[in-house]
Amino acid sequence: MKRILFSLVLLSSACASKVAIKTPTGFADVTEQSAGGYDYRATSADGVVIAVKRIEREPRDAEPSFWYQAVENQLRQKGGYARLSSGPVKSADGVEGLQLVFGHDQNGHPFLYNVAIFLTPKTIVVAEFGGRKDKVDEHAANLTASLQSLSVRD
Repeated sequence: MKRILFSLVLLSSACASKVAIKTPTGFADVTEQSAGGYDYRATSADGVVIAVKRIEREPRDAEPSFWYQAVENQLRQKGGYARLSSGPVKSADGVEGLQLVFGHDQNGHPFLYNVAIFLTPKTIVVAEFGGRKDKVDEHAANLTASLQSLSVRD
């Protein structure tokens, strides 16, 4: 899975904090071995990855639609991803956000990339998971349960 999202200049300064999320069944927490400044990262044996990053919200007065569109633009224009769907999502601690699902073909295989964006007064919490579509589909229930366990409040 490409780590395109976090090359955004707008989202370049990370906040030092631990996020609260349940590691999906069948995944190993690899946060300590992970590069890229993730606050949390786990992987399955078959290559599906879930990651969370907390980023300073600057400018703080930008509307949620600004942040959602910035993420979508980056994925579509720089990564060649096509948006397949979007919809509301809610964190375990009640923060509403937007979930975007993207598709991309790579080496003859379809890949899925799911991004959930939560805005708090001080931070943007981005939770992402992805991999080959068939593998993401196999882990879908555990990935969804993990995402629903995420607490994002500052």
